[in-house]
Amino acid sequence: MEKEYFWRILKEHKEAASQLEDQRKELERREKLLQQRRALNDSERRKLHHDRKMNARATLEQKKADESMLRLAEEQKNQKESLRKKIIQLEKELEKKQALELEIEQMRGALKTMEHMDVDEDVDAKKKMDEIKQNLEEKEQEFDDVEVLHQALVVKERRNNDEVQEARIMKHIKPG
Repeated sequence: MEKEYFWRILKEHKEAASQLEDQRKELERREKLLQQRRALNDSERRKLHHDRKMNARATLEQKKADESMLRLAEEQKNQKESLRKKIIQLEKELEKKQALELEIEQMRGALKTMEHMDVDEDVDAKKKMDEIKQNLEEKEQEFDDVEVLHQALVVKERRNNDEVQEARIMKHIKPG
């Protein structure tokens, strides 16, 4: 009976040892699984952090691009307005120039008409002819002045446009 008791205790002891070994293996397996999950969580956390940083950078770049686009649109609007004003100014100058040309041609016609008439003895007609000649010379001088001003404005406008184009090119070339 003692032997049986001994075998039974030994058997219970082996079963208990086997259960403890199974529990130890299960705990090790769970520990390993937890470590893998922790590593995966750390990896996911780093990836998430990296993705957030990349998203923030992309958002910032998009904001800069949007601001740049708005700035360019505003510049274009201002340039269009400036060009519209310039066109109006040039049209007015052209109208003034054409009016002067017409007035000069009318004076020349009146002067030619008077030259064909016999004005040598008519003092009033001679005086009127001299007055027309003087007015004609003044109008021709005014016409020349308008032409010089017009050319100066055209040259200035071309220089300004060249400077604006050069600045745009330099802005796009500039590292940034």
